[in-house]
Amino acid sequence: MNINEEDQVIFENAHRLLDDVSDVVEGPQNFTVGFSFHAYKKWIDSINVQGEKFEFLNNANHEHELTGKLMFDNVTKKDIPYTLIVLQGNKATKIKTKNSGWKSSIHVIAKRNATIEVPISIQWNPKDAEELTFFPIELTKSMEYQRYDGFNLSLIRLFVQNEKSMTLDPPMIEKQSFQIDSNFQERGLSLYPTPSLIDENHKPSKLIPKNNQFYVKSKVGGLHIAPIPYETNISLIWVDEDGNTRMVAENIPIKKEKETIVPFVLSLIESMSKHRKRQFIIVLSNRNRQILADAVALQQKRKMGLTTWQNVIEIYPVAK
Repeated sequence: MNINEEDQVIFENAHRLLDDVSDVVEGPQNFTVGFSFHAYKKWIDSINVQGEKFEFLNNANHEHELTGKLMFDNVTKKDIPYTLIVLQGNKATKIKTKNSGWKSSIHVIAKRNATIEVPISIQWNPKDAEELTFFPIELTKSMEYQRYDGFNLSLIRLFVQNEKSMTLDPPMIEKQSFQIDSNFQERGLSLYPTPSLIDENHKPSKLIPKNNQFYVKSKVGGLHIAPIPYETNISLIWVDEDGNTRMVAENIPIKKEKETIVPFVLSLIESMSKHRKRQFIIVLSNRNRQILADAVALQQKRKMGLTTWQNVIEIYPVAK
């Protein structure tokens, strides 16, 4: 669904998200387009974490719609189209603007040298998952770089409190409490892991540039997860540009300083190789209340920083 003119506000020559970084925009990997979701004040709650606000959404009244506004800030000299998909937990949920019905996705054009705001409502099940994920998919096809390569900070994920109590079980906080060696970067480790594509033999997928887009030499058979300096668990969700989703894997253990291979089941490998839409794998750690437990562990000075993260990597078609 395309956004109508009356469903958005355009601030020309204004950069409400990227003012602080506009002077350092140099290449395609830098901050050329900023995206955010600002929930309306009625939803916003927070805890103090070492002098900083950790914000989340509070739906203790069990409402079935969350509301707020999207912001796209484009500092480039060209319009950039996006499809926005929103997930509650593992599944896409429906969204609508003021003048539309419920849709599985919406199409937004981030206007050149401007910020746009789009008020939206999000369909919500207060008895289901307590996390909200936004995935804006850039629709331009360019081989300047791999846009969704596991490094790209494309996802926004928020904890949504569905219960009246935000009390956490002590074991959940304990699991989030650990120290990380200060020299982990010197040993080639990153605080947040990077996923990469592998083939069915667990070898790195070879990318082939052709007709202004990327292809892979052979079917994608799984993901390689780079080592990190702590233990955690991850979940993988397949999603396509229409908002269809499929659970790929849950609670995959990531061992401290160990590489991880996540092979895909044959049915997923075959369906992805035949799929004609753009498709992605979303990689998530710390699901639902674990997001809050991560912040509470930091609040209690039981870890050095937040270790909740989310990545996305695009699954390219097989070259013919």
